[in-house]
Amino acid sequence: MKQRPVYQSHLFRQILQSVSLVMLLVLLVLGFLLQQTIQNSIQEQAALVKENILSLAGDQVKRSLLIEDISQLNSFSKQIVENERNSVIQVKVFIEGETKPLAVYPSLIDTNSQCRLDSLSVVINDMPIGRLDVCFNEIGLSESLQGLTSALFVIMFLGFVGLLILILKVVTQHIERIDIISKAIKRYTKGDENVQVHVKNSNELGSLEQFFNEMVSKVSLSQEETRHMAFYDPLTDLPNKLKLIEDLPDRKQAFAVNIFIIEDYDHIEQVFGEVYTNQVIHSFVRRLNRHFIDGVIYHVTSDVFIVLGRQLTEEMVAYLTGKLTIGFNDHHEINLSVKGVSFNCVPEHGLDVAKMVLRMVRHTKNKPITFMHLDDNAFKRILKGYLIAENLLKGKTEGLQVYAQVIYPIQSGEWPHIELLVRYQDQEHGLLTPYFFLDQVIELGGIDALDRFMMRQAEALLARHVEHKMMVFINLTPATLFSRHFKEWIHEQHSNTDLQKRMVFEVNEGFFIEMGDESTQMFKEINNAGFKLALDDFGSGFSSYNWLSQLPISYLKIDRSLIVVEGHKADTVLASISSMANDLGVVTIVEGVETEAQYQRIVKHGFNQIQGFYLDIPGPVEEKVEKILNMELK
Repeated sequence: MKQRPVYQSHLFRQILQSVSLVMLLVLLVLGFLLQQTIQNSIQEQAALVKENILSLAGDQVKRSLLIEDISQLNSFSKQIVENERNSVIQVKVFIEGETKPLAVYPSLIDTNSQCRLDSLSVVINDMPIGRLDVCFNEIGLSESLQGLTSALFVIMFLGFVGLLILILKVVTQHIERIDIISKAIKRYTKGDENVQVHVKNSNELGSLEQFFNEMVSKVSLSQEETRHMAFYDPLTDLPNKLKLIEDLPDRKQAFAVNIFIIEDYDHIEQVFGEVYTNQVIHSFVRRLNRHFIDGVIYHVTSDVFIVLGRQLTEEMVAYLTGKLTIGFNDHHEINLSVKGVSFNCVPEHGLDVAKMVLRMVRHTKNKPITFMHLDDNAFKRILKGYLIAENLLKGKTEGLQVYAQVIYPIQSGEWPHIELLVRYQDQEHGLLTPYFFLDQVIELGGIDALDRFMMRQAEALLARHVEHKMMVFINLTPATLFSRHFKEWIHEQHSNTDLQKRMVFEVNEGFFIEMGDESTQMFKEINNAGFKLALDDFGSGFSSYNWLSQLPISYLKIDRSLIVVEGHKADTVLASISSMANDLGVVTIVEGVETEAQYQRIVKHGFNQIQGFYLDIPGPVEEKVEKILNMELK
């Protein structure tokens, strides 16, 4: 934008108007004072002339009045008038009490003359004997002052013009400096943190300029300190999560991403304390610095580090992940378990790189791995999982496929059942199992939508096959079990006895440990509504026989980890579980049966039903239902 001249600025015009008005008032006042001075000078000069006349008259005039010597009086009057210094144009001499002059000189005067008449008394011993009427020429009296007055007015006018020019010059300079400060402030507000103004002198504006420079310097320093606090970890002084989010959009070319996660960090801090844990973190950072000289290391959270810019070698993976022994002072060492993942990131239009990288952090935390290098296909499959989760949150279920696996009875004469499974059909990656998207769905909060989708599919399936006795098992998560819509749904089905009898809800055993009494109450509410419950993954980690006696469980699904282990003790555990379940009237289903030997062990220990690849591989649900309908009951 073109800069306006200073004289066009609003401030300049205001100052010019104010100065002009003040100078006009000053000129008027000075003119009035000068006029008063001239008048006073004229009066003083007239008084002086009168004194000179009286002094000149003396006794001669008095004698002439007493003897009425007209000739002498005319001579005296002529002498006064002809003296130019007196500025007198006519003198009349009167005897006291008379109105007709005794002597007049000159007898006639110019009628255009400006005459100011003054009377001078002639006194002898305090007794007036006559008077002199003197007509003073005012022009003559003021001629000497008139030239001086004109000169003074010219000098005053030129002086005021010069003063006005000086004032306007100073004002212009000040306005220019104020304008410079104003523009500097605007530049600073727009992000120019290095803006400064030149300090020209030490007056008020100079102080303002100096203050602005100091303010900018202090604020810039404060902003740098604040920015450092916001974007760098206080413990390691490495760039943090916010800095990572800020930096990633600037990367336009493909780059390597390496994620390292210290497992059980909270436990380590509880056991060893904050001081020792901080020393451990510093030791691990030194390891990273030793191998990533040309990489950028980010300390994202207490237990997560991300390194950008360099691919890991096998030697580096061995040195930085797995079981690490790290010394945190001269006398102590600690064993760390570090897991991680590496992949190549290719920024694409519309892709939020920061969100993608941070999602990979959470995804890696949920996976039981040591270190994994993802090729492009594996990386894209994980991203596809997040896309599926986002679509579920939006109510989109396109691509979701319902699969099923048959649950076979061991005893003849019983109907097989099916467990519904979810798959996703993708054009690029083919059929995806929950391994590739379930963690992402749970992470983003879409699991409730997925559960509802499966419940609708189970309802529709049972409605299509009301004449058959097969049970339909579906997995439900705590997010669904404790939701309002689920409670409303189970109570709405009070008259749908076929659905109640044939739909079985599977819940993971870890749910009970986490939720305690709340889970017990929920199971009882589901059971009272007429639905059956199955405790899934029994034996996977938190098994408690006490739950079996408290919960209204119809089915107990044995985790495959119990049948993988062989030996006398393992067989004893299996036998005790089978016996206890039979005594409680709970049907047992063994999951993950993949070999003939495992099948024979299951039969030997008296379990009721089996599920696994040995007898059936998951497939489209209608194919599995058709398979059950066509098979002979054995």
